[in-house]
Amino acid sequence: MPNEPAKSSPPPPLSPEKQKEETEYLARRLEQCASTLREVPPADQQKLPPGTLLLLVRYLEERILQVLAPGSLSEFRWGGATHRRGSAQEPREGYGQVAAFYDEVLGGRFGMEEQLVFEVLGELRGKAILDVGCGTGRFSIPFAERGARVTGVDLSPEMLAQARRRASETNLPLELMDGDAMAVDLGDRRFDVVFSSLAVTHLPELAPFVARMRPHLRSGGRILLSDMHPNAQRMGIPVGMPIEGTYRFIRHHIHPISEYFEAATCAGLTFRRLVEYPKEWVQPLWVLVEIGEPVAVR
Repeated sequence: MPNEPAKSSPPPPLSPEKQKEETEYLARRLEQCASTLREVPPADQQKLPPGTLLLLVRYLEERILQVLAPGSLSEFRWGGATHRRGSAQEPREGYGQVAAFYDEVLGGRFGMEEQLVFEVLGELRGKAILDVGCGTGRFSIPFAERGARVTGVDLSPEMLAQARRRASETNLPLELMDGDAMAVDLGDRRFDVVFSSLAVTHLPELAPFVARMRPHLRSGGRILLSDMHPNAQRMGIPVGMPIEGTYRFIRHHIHPISEYFEAATCAGLTFRRLVEYPKEWVQPLWVLVEIGEPVAVR
């Protein structure tokens, strides 16, 4: 059983003027979220990840607590339960601690993302795909099931162990590599798609990553990045998960949309697609970015 992480100190209280300003802003955001939830047709609600918008409301409520009573934040509400608040951990350590529970706790919560990713990628049979930050194989295994030749990379040996177990159960030929995305030796491998989901948020900058991946793209290849929307992260959407009564946060970085553009441009690539979704919500939760070689205009 892992040692209990040290708890972080609560932030100092805000001035009365700042409290008033912050609470008025957050109250407006809460009302917007509630209005959006009321307006989603029941048929559409069934297509959304369970409780996703309600979670957003919960995070905004916590922001209000942070303003009014910073000392109350020794606890964190998630998924209808209350957990002790753990300190943020580095990705290798954090994902190592949650690997055994990852699929059980988070399974089914990313249906919206998965549907869009497969729509954008289209036919995969015979394609070579690099899955950066492949984790437990959430995308690597479905890619392989659709006929792709998949190489998965992850810095957590524990997450990779789960991916190997799942792949062996289905007899899928996955190549799984233990290593940091910025340091792993890819040799002269080239891919039709370099894909990453919920991983680039752990990189301090996007431009070095995109530049490093470009030499491994085949002619006409593309980079597809899927992550939480930066504005949703700023509003309090956490990176981590609850384990044994403690919410274990994993250290991450927020990348504004403009940074994706800059990373593509610096690598001599261009934007092919930018999707912020779901579009009908007050605040989109996801961003999907597709980058590729410039298309010649005749």
